[in-house]
Amino acid sequence: MYSCIRDSIISFGLLCLLFSCNTVNNESQVEVYTHAVTGLYNPQSHFVDNTREGFEYAMSFEGLEGIEMDVQFSQDSTLWMFHDVFLEERTSGEGRICERTDEYLSQVEFKNGNISLSKLKDLDLSMVQGSKKLFIDVKYIGSCAQVVTAQRLIQECNELIIHPSFDVFFIINDTMLASDMTNLGHAIWSDAYSFEEIELSTSIYSGWFVRNADLTNDEVGLITSANKSIILYEMYSTGSIRKAIEKSPTGVLVEEVKEAVLLSD
Repeated sequence: MYSCIRDSIISFGLLCLLFSCNTVNNESQVEVYTHAVTGLYNPQSHFVDNTREGFEYAMSFEGLEGIEMDVQFSQDSTLWMFHDVFLEERTSGEGRICERTDEYLSQVEFKNGNISLSKLKDLDLSMVQGSKKLFIDVKYIGSCAQVVTAQRLIQECNELIIHPSFDVFFIINDTMLASDMTNLGHAIWSDAYSFEEIELSTSIYSGWFVRNADLTNDEVGLITSANKSIILYEMYSTGSIRKAIEKSPTGVLVEEVKEAVLLSD
């Protein structure tokens, strides 16, 4: 009974959000994606962020424009989906992903839900409905001793890159790896924490991911006027999402898949 009431309230809230933002979204053509597949800060989600289960759920929505997902290289140079620096706060494991073998990581489970860590190559791509943009955030390059090459990154992501439904972009803060990937013809983005960190003349980066609170309307306009892209994130209320969309960025990250679908209509 409680879950039905809760779901009804959520659905009503999403509809209100849709009607309040739809005109703005259509005028500015802001694209809407989900953060960490099904939301990094989404206590109402039935799925853990950055997991195979969440990916398959998100991909089943034809109207979803795309997702941002977090990956890290293991000690065996295999990509695993995980956001945090250390395993122990959220999982049964310890240490960094890059310090652990694939065998070790295959035994690690999230504390909430007993869901296993997900290897990128284990994703079921048969669930994909419609065309999607994938932003693959390759995190913590250089945290461990292994050298990450563009060739290895492409090899690990190849099934996604060649999939006919996906348009794949990479978020890479390591300048050398980002440059190598750009030279190979891939669109590369970076994180930034202020407008001052953004080099609009760069030939390496196509765009940046920045917290909504860290950019003004005018700064967003300067970035897009320079033919660069900007995606805003960290909006957790109807009002903050609306204000972010009104800045007319390239896109926004939201924390709920259904919310993203409704805002994309």
